[in-house]
Amino acid sequence: LMKALSRIGCSDATIPGRSWMSRLERTARARANEARCPQMRSTSSHEGGATYYDSQSGQHVPLHDESKINAYLRVARERPDISQSSYANMLVNRVKDLGVAGSLLALPHQPHNVDDDDNKILQFVESLGDDMAADSKTFDKDKSCTLFLHIPPSYQSSSQTKQTPANSHLCFEYHNNTESIATRIRAAMKNVTVTTSIGVFNPTYYIDEDPISVASQIASLIDITAEEGGSISNILLAPSSTAEKKMDGDDIVRLCEEMTYLDVPGPTVKSRLIVSVRDEDQLEECLIMGISKYIVDDDDGVDERLGMLMDVSADQGKDFVRHDK
Repeated sequence: LMKALSRIGCSDATIPGRSWMSRLERTARARANEARCPQMRSTSSHEGGATYYDSQSGQHVPLHDESKINAYLRVARERPDISQSSYANMLVNRVKDLGVAGSLLALPHQPHNVDDDDNKILQFVESLGDDMAADSKTFDKDKSCTLFLHIPPSYQSSSQTKQTPANSHLCFEYHNNTESIATRIRAAMKNVTVTTSIGVFNPTYYIDEDPISVASQIASLIDITAEEGGSISNILLAPSSTAEKKMDGDDIVRLCEEMTYLDVPGPTVKSRLIVSVRDEDQLEECLIMGISKYIVDDDDGVDERLGMLMDVSADQGKDFVRHDK
């Protein structure tokens, strides 16, 4: 317990059994934390922008620009339809039409003991990679479209992580068995071109689990990865919508709070967070915390949520970055 609590940067966030604060109190605390807990390390600049020296990792890492807001589109893929060779192009065109930075593509959930289904998923991923590699105009050196591949827990074979599309992140789904996740990250790290991320998609970890515990487990995964020379580049807090688990924006805010207090090697956690847009209150609080990357679902409400993200960002003096040009 003490090891878990020691990861939290601000002591008032670690009192066991505390009652959750009101929205006003949380907002005030987020502002205070932002003012007093910046990265107090030497800074420098280079061609890629300003950096600071992170003593834990021994590296210069980019400064987090909270004023530039980016969005990503979540697209559900119900089955591995590998015959649709133009899928990658259609996906990117959809992303560019909306002016967002990239996409979160959910791979099909298939039983891991059915080899044929696993092979189909692998073929789909490789086919998607081939499409991306062939279209050098769309997938240029500037990485104009970032793709997060949501890898479900049933996706067990380490061989399936050896060939992935360009500009993509293998986004492993978080669950309670962190050693299993760490094993799959280690396998992915054998491919030096692979970028790994973690995604908290199951609503259970927002509603039924202690957010301090979830944050601590993710911090442990970051530590393990860093010790072995890798990095978890992004942490996606994007719960799926289910009829069984009813949740609201406050459930996301509570986990976001605990995540932003973590002190881990490399870039700050808030610079790695990509958070679902649920409602205006939740969005306001996340923006105040300094979170700058968001996920919107590609459904009937996508335009409304993107508009809300733009409006609330502007109200806080922040710029929504469009990627359609």
